[in-house]
Amino acid sequence: MVCLHHFADEDVLRDAATYDEKGELVTAKLQQLRIKDGAVPSIFPNCSKYLSKEVIHRTSPETKRKQKENLQLSAVLNESLQTAALFEQEAFEDWDELNSCIKNLKVSSYWDIIKRDKCIIFLHISTDPSPVIEKSIVIDSSLKLTIHVEKLPLVKVGNFSLPFVCNNICDIEDILTTLENCVPFLNQLKM
Repeated sequence: MVCLHHFADEDVLRDAATYDEKGELVTAKLQQLRIKDGAVPSIFPNCSKYLSKEVIHRTSPETKRKQKENLQLSAVLNESLQTAALFEQEAFEDWDELNSCIKNLKVSSYWDIIKRDKCIIFLHISTDPSPVIEKSIVIDSSLKLTIHVEKLPLVKVGNFSLPFVCNNICDIEDILTTLENCVPFLNQLKM
């Protein structure tokens, strides 16, 4: 007689199943557990390891899909939290915070920056034939941002209606990049 403890779970029959006259599957628990035909004892706890077969449990496709989905969701949440933290680092609420955040501003050599007591000015100066302020962006102490092309005030740049109260370094970077890249369009306005 062989003990059921020496067989893997998948080799032990716990239910009996049959189809009724309507073609429906009917299952019932067995009072006495049975061993599947052809099953070989493979679990011997107190013997050498080579006598026992390791049971390899496979993960179902649904479980794998959920695990992958959870990993992706976790990665997206972490990225979102990092973005929110970065946004908070680059946000400012008053003039003093702007002055401390302005150090993190990435500005190309296209722009010259002038810091005054009550304003910060970004200038693009053309030197053909004599120096002329082509573009200027002014942020005053109330954080109001205005833009001029030569002497004409702009009312809209990208998604920004002007003037507007600026509260993030990213907004300033976006405006600087947009104005720097719109040279051909601005040259058409001069004609």
